[in-house]
Formats: sequence, structure tokens, C-alpha cells
Amino acid sequence: MTVVKPPTFEELVQMYGSPKAAVQHLIESGFTPEQIEWKWGVPYHLIRLFIAGIPLKNPAPFSSVVKVYERLAVLRSKKGKETGLAKFFQREDLGLEMKTRLALGNIIEESLKVGPGTVERAVSLATGTSIREVRKLLIDYGEHGEVAFLLKNRRKKN
Repeated sequence: MTVVKPPTFEELVQMYGSPKAAVQHLIESGFTPEQIEWKWGVPYHLIRLFIAGIPLKNPAPFSSVVKVYERLAVLRSKKGKETGLAKFFQREDLGLEMKTRLALGNIIEESLKVGPGTVERAVSLATGTSIREVRKLLIDYGEHGEVAFLLKNRRKKN
């Protein structure tokens, strides 16, 4: 019995010319987005963008930026952080301005002037939950993102 090794995602990209075409081929072959993510390691959000036909403005994978952040968080020395940032700044997938903003934590130029109260009211409106309940959950969980995630999932179940 002959065993055939399935191609890697990189081989599929070489055969079809682009990641989008490779994902499209896999979808047409009967794979679900979840299977593609699991078997080939393609980020799920990219699969969904390819399926929707949305062109990528900047093909820099978010996961690669996260890896840089995680590495910088572990480094203790100032020299190590400088070297890590310098390597990040030399990459070609993002503009230097965007990389600098990401490193400093300032994604946009101007402040949106959005405070915790505004976020709490917006989460309340978006989820149909009272502000009192949002604040109670905020005390329990301590972070706005966690509360929004919890309320969103609670809303889906109902």
C-alpha cells in the first residue's frame, strides 16, 4: 500500500502562487476553515479574510508582531530589548512609523478620549445588559475585555 504525504502549506503556496489561492483550493477540496487551521497552521482570521475576498492591506501576520512583544517582555536587559526592537524595526512587512507606534503602544496619533465609563456604557448598550451589571462584572473580573467577552457569550446563548 502506497502512502502519500500531503503537501505542506508552503508547498501549496508555491503551487498555487499565493496563500489566498492555496486556501481557496483547500476550501474547494472540501476542507473546512477549522480543518485548514488545524492541519496546516494557517491563522483562522486569514482564512476567513481569504474566503470573504477581502484584500489584505498589510500582509504582516499579527502573530509575528505578538512574538516580538512576547520576546521583549521576557528580556531583562536594556541592551537585549534594544537589539530586539532594532531587529523588529528592520523588518520589511510593516512601515517604520507603524512599528514605532506599536513599540510605544500608541497605535494612532490622536487620543480618542475614551474613558472607562464610556466603554462601560458602550458594552452595556451593545450587549443589552444594565450598566450596574457591567460594573459588577468589572469588579469581579477586573478587565473590560473580559467583561465584554463574557457578556457577548452570554448573549449568544440566550
